[in-house]
Amino acid sequence: YQSRAFMFTAAAVPAAVGAAREALRITRSPEGAELFARVLANARYLSDGLTALGFEVIPATEIDGTAIHTPIVPVMIGDDWRAALMWKALYDAGLYVNVALYPAVRQGAALLRTSVMATHEREHLDRALELFDEARASLPAE
Repeated sequence: YQSRAFMFTAAAVPAAVGAAREALRITRSPEGAELFARVLANARYLSDGLTALGFEVIPATEIDGTAIHTPIVPVMIGDDWRAALMWKALYDAGLYVNVALYPAVRQGAALLRTSVMATHEREHLDRALELFDEARASLPAE
């Protein structure tokens, strides 16, 4: 009765524990190494494609500034309203990304946060690139 921090804690749900154990098993297996390589290759492909289309991709870095790749590819949009319109256009076209607006990001730094998976094929990523280009073209002029 003295430990308020634990007042509403409970044991993990068995299904969640099972899923976590299986995820750890896969990541430690040869299949896991292949999946990691594939997801990072997909992230590089999407990032490079977005950059080639003229989007500002925010590079991931270690604390010391070393460039790294992650399955998250953030795309800087800037204006909150333009980011929301872009997000909606992508969503309506069948591409789900997350939108980050102020106050989650600093004012003028709204972004779209894309996530890739190891199971994405090149045609999925190419279609995503097409949709990004089309969504940007559908926005009102700045």
